[in-house]
Amino acid sequence: MSTHTQLPTESREEIEARIARDRASLKLLKDNERFLHRHRFEIEALTLEVLCKEYDEAFKQRVNETRQRVSEHLWAKHLEELEAKREARERETQERAEEA
Repeated sequence: MSTHTQLPTESREEIEARIARDRASLKLLKDNERFLHRHRFEIEALTLEVLCKEYDEAFKQRVNETRQRVSEHLWAKHLEELEAKREARERETQERAEEA
């Protein structure tokens, strides 16, 4: 009984052809990896762009709401000041009427 196993023999041309196929496969894999990486990068960039746009819109909305509240507050304050001046004039008018 022989325990000696015989290795398959390939000719030099077959080995070179296999190496060429392996190199071509490796190149395709690398190209696919680059494409997928670039594609993933583009998707991430677009996602960030959308998120930034949403944040910008939300920020603008908050700014507009704050402006509106400030405007309403200032208008109310202005009306209070006008009312205080009117009341002061009425008091002055009544005091003058009482003096006369």
